[in-house]
Amino acid sequence: MASPFLPTDPAPLRDLAPSRRFLATLGTWILIYASQPGLGRPDGFGHTAFVALVPWAYYSRRPGPRAFLADWAACALGVGAMSLWMHHLLPWLLIPMTIIPGFWMALGGVALRRMARRYPLALAVPAAWMMAELLRWLIPAPLSFGWWRLGLFAHDTDWLLGSARVWGTWGLTWVFAAFCGWIADLLLLRRLNPVQAMAFPHSWVHLLGLGPLALAFALCLTPVTATEPGPRVLIVQPGIEQAIKAFGADPLQELYRDTVDLTYEGLQAMEEPPDLVAWGESMLPFSLPAEGVVEAERGGMGTLDHAGWTLDARKLAMHKAGVETFVEGVLLGRLDPLVAGQGGWASALNQMADADWYSAAAKGEGVLPAGTSFLTGLITWVVDGDVIRKQNSAALWGAEGEPQLGAKVHLVPGAEQADPYTSMPFVLAALRKVGGYVPDFVPAERAAVLPLEGRDGRTWAMGVSICYDNVFDDPYREPLERGEVDFFCILSNEAWYKRSVEMDHLVAMARMKAVAVGRSVVRATNSGVSIVVDPSGETVAVLEDGEGQRKMARGTLVVQVPVPLGGRTPGTDRPREGALRTFWVRTGRFQPVFWAILVGLLVVFGGRGVTSGPGRVRPTQA
Repeated sequence: MASPFLPTDPAPLRDLAPSRRFLATLGTWILIYASQPGLGRPDGFGHTAFVALVPWAYYSRRPGPRAFLADWAACALGVGAMSLWMHHLLPWLLIPMTIIPGFWMALGGVALRRMARRYPLALAVPAAWMMAELLRWLIPAPLSFGWWRLGLFAHDTDWLLGSARVWGTWGLTWVFAAFCGWIADLLLLRRLNPVQAMAFPHSWVHLLGLGPLALAFALCLTPVTATEPGPRVLIVQPGIEQAIKAFGADPLQELYRDTVDLTYEGLQAMEEPPDLVAWGESMLPFSLPAEGVVEAERGGMGTLDHAGWTLDARKLAMHKAGVETFVEGVLLGRLDPLVAGQGGWASALNQMADADWYSAAAKGEGVLPAGTSFLTGLITWVVDGDVIRKQNSAALWGAEGEPQLGAKVHLVPGAEQADPYTSMPFVLAALRKVGGYVPDFVPAERAAVLPLEGRDGRTWAMGVSICYDNVFDDPYREPLERGEVDFFCILSNEAWYKRSVEMDHLVAMARMKAVAVGRSVVRATNSGVSIVVDPSGETVAVLEDGEGQRKMARGTLVVQVPVPLGGRTPGTDRPREGALRTFWVRTGRFQPVFWAILVGLLVVFGGRGVTSGPGRVRPTQA
């Protein structure tokens, strides 16, 4: 039986002028830009994704002079528009953030023109777009920049979002792109007569275009993780400007004091004390040494030459005393804060004597109720080869014992990772001017899972990630591959980007992660958006100020986090009855490989023409 994809009589397509191609591809990116979260409404207008690729599909399938350059110019502008929030931090970074990812997206146009002669657009369009997104996503920075994927537009559509439990964001990208290709096929059919027919039966066009959408609808019926009320969490969001963090004259007064004030206010308003108080990313103005750092410093190990900071015994002792005074003393009440660290920070603490919490803290009564754990972002020092470097970390203080640490897996290019620019002093100077430091961070090998002890004796496994980790899949899939995780907590600082759509993008990504892994996701941020999303993608709670603002807002949020059904007593690893491992968790590591192989085969074998036949339609005919 002959395959419908084995044509023998290719028909020529009329060339498309570069200007028309540019405008068509730009039209697709304008639709994508207009649909994004944060533009018009916090969740955006994701349904526009069902038609966003139609201009690109309809016109860019045709050959023509300077086709790649026209596509590249339009794609660069489109990718740049989706990343426009970067201008608040480093405007010059928008140049590589547009030109380089735009190149990979333009390669999608090359693939489309190759396949459109052989396949219906309902198949060629998703294959070409998926190829471009895979290249943009999988190639590491600075050679690319992934960020937004087409499938993320489903984050606010219940009858699509549930399918992420099976195929994640990638599968939803295919759904949107296939539907757009199907519409482009229908538009072409209206322009053709029966003589201008192609080798594909009409049924193939409809099956390839509508089949993925029908499958997504069916996959939404896969079971959602059954949940029960978990830890009671107080999220503290001071709404501080990034300039205070980067260039503040007195971090204790401007950063720490204000956050403790807000924490105290939030606790006083609660009827029952929380299991956990969570601050955002790098909110503690002290650093902790990881294992081996003290010994390495004593042995003479130094820091990177370009980093602009050094570590010695005096600095180690100063930060240790600061943690003892302001965390174990003021917050937790384990030590007398006025004598902790030999009283080295007593004078600084006394400058806060007008605070409502001061008198109790000075007596050794912690701001946090006994039995409440404390989670905050901070900087740690780690041994990396033959030097000491920094890690962007999270520390969890339980009811007793030393803090447990986790660290960031994915570093922000330029802002935390300066390795590509160490031979460019002018770039390092620009980074220092903007952020107040030269980035010399080192990533963690994997995301941490920390045990959170509740006040009622229960223990929950909390996956911890930091800021930019929110964009990626592995910090949420990989911990569940290793063992049990009851919920994920993201500590983030997005004040760099003011009130831009960047915050809404990250919320959409967090919602997609919650559904894909079947676990609640908590976002505790310095300036917004702090939110809790359950395994079905529903918003449990979101922090807003008195005016309904989520971004750069000051306030606290009390929420009981949904966790998988079935309790666990401390010290046991008994599996939870409702703690499903979604299909995406079990196979997500291999799904990009699957899509890459599928797309690669379609592109490789998509270079032949199409033949005509009675009752069939050639949607690629000019």
